[in-house]
Amino acid sequence: MVIFKEIVTPSDKYFTDAINIYREAFESNPEIYLDPKYFSQTHGRTSKDMKWHFSVLIDQETAVGMAAFALTIYGGYGGYVAIKGEFRHQGYGTVLLKKIMEALVEDSRQKGWDTRSLFAEYEENNRRLWESKGFLTLPVEYFQPPLSDSGKWIPMNLGVIPLAGKDNISGEEILDFVTFLYSKIYRERGYSKKQPFVALKKSCE
Repeated sequence: MVIFKEIVTPSDKYFTDAINIYREAFESNPEIYLDPKYFSQTHGRTSKDMKWHFSVLIDQETAVGMAAFALTIYGGYGGYVAIKGEFRHQGYGTVLLKKIMEALVEDSRQKGWDTRSLFAEYEENNRRLWESKGFLTLPVEYFQPPLSDSGKWIPMNLGVIPLAGKDNISGEEILDFVTFLYSKIYRERGYSKKQPFVALKKSCE
């Protein structure tokens, strides 16, 4: 039986397993890799405009996938999603995405928000994978704010999938979400003056 479990404390026996899956998937790319201690600080964190999750997908008591994601007032955010190497291409990714979306819909209901879309950032070499799960890669110039000491803005794809029956999204909605993402999640101050954001804005007009 496959279980989607919220990790509510770093002392959870699956916390280390989830971190190891995260390391396996992302540590080789320092430009998009966050120090794992970040997840011990943000799991379960709730504010007036956002709720964080750090979760693990378990099959037969074995951790097979992890997800760090959030509900925001402007849309769901799939921050880091990964399946353990030996369990890839076995349908777990589809199950994990379904569980994430179910959690976001429930969060939205509890918050009383009309959250209808899940956004995700992904590299070009993973584009086909995300699109196979139903994501639409938006035709915009998108850059992920710097996570490493290099200060480099990373060109990425920004994808979206409907949470509750919505089949289109406006440029204004995209900009609202990215504005929130840059300022609240990446804490990128002065983002509106950055050329990457200007490029995105022009793409959405």
